Order: sequence, then C-alpha cells, then structure tokens
Amino acid sequence: MLSLQSLKESSPICPPVQSVVGGLLKLVDTYEIAVQNETDRRRLYERVDAIQGSLEAAWGDTDIREFCLSEVQLAALETLNVNMQSLLGVASQLSLTRIRHWAHRLALRFILARAHKDQITVLHTALAHMDDDFRRTLELDTNRRMNLVQKNINSVLSTSSTNHLALLSEFHRLQTIISIGLAGLFV
Repeated sequence: MLSLQSLKESSPICPPVQSVVGGLLKLVDTYEIAVQNETDRRRLYERVDAIQGSLEAAWGDTDIREFCLSEVQLAALETLNVNMQSLLGVASQLSLTRIRHWAHRLALRFILARAHKDQITVLHTALAHMDDDFRRTLELDTNRRMNLVQKNINSVLSTSSTNHLALLSEFHRLQTIISIGLAGLFV
C-alpha cells in the first residue's frame, strides 16, 4: 500500500501510470473498508448481544410482570425493544444476506462499502444513544422511587416516634395512678 502511494506521488510525469496507481489505491482502500465493515457489523451485533445479556442477567427467566416495574420503566423497556428491532432490521439489510449467490453478495458489499461504512457508523451511534437513554430513564425513575420510599420511611418513623412518645406518656400516667392507688391501700 505504501509503495503504491509513493509510486503515485512520484509519477506525476506520467499521468497514465499515476491514474492506474490511483485506481489501484482506490480499489485497495475500498477493499479495506469492506473488510472493516464486516468487523464493525460483528461488533454491532456483539454490543446488541451484550445489552440483551445484561437484561437477561438482571431479570433472568422470570416473567417481567412479576417485578414491580413502574410505568416509566415498562415504557423504557418497550421503547428499547422497538428501537432495537428497527436497528437490527437495518443491520440485517446491510449484511445483504437476502442475496443468495455469494459472488453477487461480495460484489455488492464491495460496491456499497463506503455507503455501508457510514450507515454502520450511524447504527453504532444510534445503539449507544439507545443504551444511554434507556439507562438514564431507569436511573432517574429508580432515584425517584427511592426518594418516595425514603419519604415514606421518614413519615412512618415520625409517626412511630410520635406514637411511641404518646405511649410512654400514657404508660407514665398509668404508672403514677397505680402508684397513688397502691399507696392509698397501705395508708
């Protein structure tokens, strides 16, 4: 590759050689992009699998309705699912698996390499945004729910403390009455 580039740069005196070398460089560059697209597409699927694995690890095989999920969390899960299915549909189209003959598929991958590179980059970015949005939604909703639980705990503690003081006061009053009553028996 470097030798082709140096040959192209050193051949301005012979435009046909420079043109041929430039064309070869473009073919090599396009081939490298097509190969990199395969790697990037595989990384995209690996990232989708990692997200799915995280969700399965968090909830396992249990029915999601058994969890006490808020409406916000359920909506976030549904949005993630819809977006993920859409992303996988586009990624599947880029893999050109619907084209049966392998030679046609390879030729199209080569021809569309640059366009696919841009689309794969967009898919990676979209997946990262989906994951971030999903996490942020869950974190904020969980934080809100934790604050509500803390508020309820504080309210119960306050009520419990007030009731405890009232019981102690009543107990002390009854103890005083009993003491006076017992003292009257012995007088």
